[in-house]
Amino acid sequence: MKRIYTRILLCALALTGIAACENGTGLETETPAPRLISIVPGTGYSGCTAIISGEYFSENPEENTVTVDGTEVPVSAAARNRLTLTMPEHSLGDVEVRVSVNGKEASGALEFTYGELPEIVMSVSSVIPSYGYPGDIVTISGENFSTFPADNIVTFGGTEAEVVKATANSLEVIVPEHGRGNVEVKVTMDGQTSSVPFRYVELLVASNQPVSGAEGVEVTISGEGFSEVPAENEVTINGVVAPVISSSLEELVVTVPDNPEGTYSFAVTVGGRTASGGEFTYSGCWRVETVLGVPSGVTGNVEGTGSDARMWYGQEIVRRSDGNYLMTFRNKDHGIYMMTSDYMFTKLVNQTDNAMLTGAYPWGCALDSEETLYIAAKGTGKLLAYTSGGVLSEYAVENLVTTGMNPMDVAIDSDDNIYLLLRGNSGTGNGSVVKIRDGAVLDRYDLTGMKLFDTMLLSHDGSKVFVFSNGNGYIRMIDLTTGENTVVAGTGTAHSNADNYTDGEAGNPLTATVRQVEGAICAEDGTVYFCDIAGGGTLREFRPGPDGNYAAGTITTIAGKAYDTSKGHQDGLSTVARFVYPNGICFAENEKTIYMIDGTANVTIRKIYYR
Repeated sequence: MKRIYTRILLCALALTGIAACENGTGLETETPAPRLISIVPGTGYSGCTAIISGEYFSENPEENTVTVDGTEVPVSAAARNRLTLTMPEHSLGDVEVRVSVNGKEASGALEFTYGELPEIVMSVSSVIPSYGYPGDIVTISGENFSTFPADNIVTFGGTEAEVVKATANSLEVIVPEHGRGNVEVKVTMDGQTSSVPFRYVELLVASNQPVSGAEGVEVTISGEGFSEVPAENEVTINGVVAPVISSSLEELVVTVPDNPEGTYSFAVTVGGRTASGGEFTYSGCWRVETVLGVPSGVTGNVEGTGSDARMWYGQEIVRRSDGNYLMTFRNKDHGIYMMTSDYMFTKLVNQTDNAMLTGAYPWGCALDSEETLYIAAKGTGKLLAYTSGGVLSEYAVENLVTTGMNPMDVAIDSDDNIYLLLRGNSGTGNGSVVKIRDGAVLDRYDLTGMKLFDTMLLSHDGSKVFVFSNGNGYIRMIDLTTGENTVVAGTGTAHSNADNYTDGEAGNPLTATVRQVEGAICAEDGTVYFCDIAGGGTLREFRPGPDGNYAAGTITTIAGKAYDTSKGHQDGLSTVARFVYPNGICFAENEKTIYMIDGTANVTIRKIYYR
């Protein structure tokens, strides 16, 4: 009923001329006067853009009239609820902004404050790339550059450069001629100057490490001007391409290709430029090969030959005169096993067979002239003896307390004197090296206050004992003639990453970094080989200086690469090979072959030989 009444009323209004009603379906009404809400910004300057928000504006800009203190201002864009305009020239202070639409004026006005025009500051933030050659095109980034190239004056070390393209935030510039080195890139515009550093580089090859080896060895080339994109560097040696593994401005890591014996320089080509330098001599090389066990999926010791064998937590390995090898296993089985010369793995005795090995954690070991194996049982604090006939017993030493002292390693000299390393049981170290014969202590070398040592090595001539760190960052040498105990290698701070792992300076072993050593051997010429656990691990050589002086010796990494676990367990040449967790090592009869126990829960035997 209400709807019928409304239609009648509208039609009645139409008859009186107030509105028109056609067929009772439409009604024309007048547009209200505009309503103002805000102007943004509320404070600005002559020439800035302002937006008026409100209601009932016309979408036709020309039907909206805007005045600023009575001066009409054109509307550049219009919508039903928004008007856009450019604020006209005006003195500083407050003004009134009024709006009318088709003659209908909004009630009230909006307030706008004219302020000082902000100073436009030109600044330079970067140049990319930050190094290069004359003729390169670089991009200078910043703010408030002129968009006209000629208005921006750019110099490199005082030499003006050509600006080929300009926007408010970037300049493309051709690098002018200049000598090698660091310079300042200055941009000057409207009297303002800002600058950033730039480095002129020269393609050069300065040196390489290592300087000798065989095909497949990774060599680091040092120099300048290399591309940070490996594929953009072409490296050859004797004309044969050396694949680039990684690159930076000053360093390339390449794999040396096969070449005839001889000494050759490297040639590096980058961006059409070529430089030569460095020297690499093709000679013998340490090679790493897995001969027993597999590196994963192992849950215990399984007898077998080659890759059919499984080994779990191996620790030390020594060679018998018959060419077979005895090994201690410090966990799970707590036992003694044998590897034959043809890589067959068999059990000799473990804690299942002999309660003396229960929880013993057999660690370091050594053979005497009768081929009795003496074993440091870390877990039970005992010194054990295992005869060539297969009898295991405790080797008691009069007046020697070993319980709780962590016996870690054993060495035996040519007179069958036994040296036992007691690591001690505190963080500061209360250990010692004890010299024993016929069940009695002959001498003691104190390691109190020298922290912890896991590995001991007797020099080939029997005159010195080396003790190796468990994280304390150095190697100590005890002169058995004088009793003098000195740090002979290491900085005293253990390496912790690839950057602070170093072999140090030749002739100064105190500049090398050392971490955790679990295996070491000494060659007839006095060269010490030791394993270093370093995010995987390495095999390192410590060659004494003139007259056998270890204080003037040189440490060199000969196999493995520190803190590179990306490849896991990998056979290969020298530093291309990768170890998992190197433990005990020993020589084969030929001192150019080393056998290493590598791994913890998954153990393999690695054959490392020089050819």
